[in-house]
Amino acid sequence: MFLVVSVAFVHWDAKRTKMHHPNFWIVAVAFFPPMLVLYLIRRYQHLSQTKLSKRQVRELIKRRKSRARMKKADADRKAWSKAEKGYKKRDPDGFKETKERVEEEKEALREQFEDELERQEKLRKHRMGVRH
Repeated sequence: MFLVVSVAFVHWDAKRTKMHHPNFWIVAVAFFPPMLVLYLIRRYQHLSQTKLSKRQVRELIKRRKSRARMKKADADRKAWSKAEKGYKKRDPDGFKETKERVEEEKEALREQFEDELERQEKLRKHRMGVRH
């Protein structure tokens, strides 16, 4: 009885959703539970409407995501350059000074690093001399 009712329901649902092969789904009911068959019908219907394979769908989603990422990066870049230009316009000397100060700080750090390396090298040589 349950099988007959489920077959009738699946057949009615297939007709209602204008499926192309309702008889195939009626045969499928004999092997699968009705809810699974309904899921398969919906899935088949969706895929027949989109006419895309899973791989193509995945690629489309990836493409959309990467496009969104690229748009965001472009927007960030534009905002940054706009802010930089605004800063240059408001205080051109300050911008140059800031740039120069950054260069000076880099140079000071580089010298400090080189001094530290020299000190460590001397210490290492001294220790080697003490050992031998």
